[in-house]
Amino acid sequence: MFVLPPRLMPGADDVVSGITCPACHGSLRVRAEGGGHLHFTCRIGHAYSLREMLEAHEHFLEDTVWTAVRSAEELQQLLRDVVEYRIHAPGDAPAANYEQRRRSAGELAAALRRLLERDEPIKFSAAEENGSAGQ
Repeated sequence: MFVLPPRLMPGADDVVSGITCPACHGSLRVRAEGGGHLHFTCRIGHAYSLREMLEAHEHFLEDTVWTAVRSAEELQQLLRDVVEYRIHAPGDAPAANYEQRRRSAGELAAALRRLLERDEPIKFSAAEENGSAGQ
């Protein structure tokens, strides 16, 4: 499926896109409005220009990866405490399994942090910043 359906024509009806709403994750429809402008709407009523859609997806991506970093770090810390305080229920995995998973969760968190540190979102031109460029 295309994210932007081929042959979007100004004046035509909205067409289902291949992406979801960054706010509610519902399906998005898109229409061309002429002059290179696109307009996205979801069934809830969230509406975006192309620039707003790009910014919202950039923000959502960063938030999602930070959520993964936090989750991995919390798992690492929880497993550290489980191993350190020898908290095990009958039938639990051996302590070595907890320790291995703790290390791998820490490695995952560190790798995600490195990715975030070097990632840069789209930079819009001054004309786009002022809303005068095509969206």
